[in-house]
Amino acid sequence: MLAPVIWDRLTVGAGVGYATLVSVLLAVGYPRLTPLYVICALLTAVPLAFRDHLDFRAVCLLVAVVLVPMALFGVFFGLFVYAPAALPLVVAALPTPKRYQREKFVAVGVVLAAGLVLFAIQFARF
Repeated sequence: MLAPVIWDRLTVGAGVGYATLVSVLLAVGYPRLTPLYVICALLTAVPLAFRDHLDFRAVCLLVAVVLVPMALFGVFFGLFVYAPAALPLVVAALPTPKRYQREKFVAVGVVLAAGLVLFAIQFARF
């Protein structure tokens, strides 16, 4: 069984993977805004740079607090698709008993997969 710290980092990694995939797909459709999409994807990866678990949790919440309003106000630039990437950051910051770490990771994966499906439906319409 992996330590809870590892599961939290895997959860954030899932959010980073989602944000990176969305950034690539958006950059294909809207190449002029590529730097903005890269910044959003890199923003989700910032917590992975912190080794101390308390710092990791604090930065996860801070990035989520920055990412959600940015996604809401950036709706005209396609940034709304980054809102699901904030969920793994919030979930990784919350303390969870050891026996539920895997379930937490699976739940985040399901939400991110649903976000990708909704993004694909929206992207296919253009």
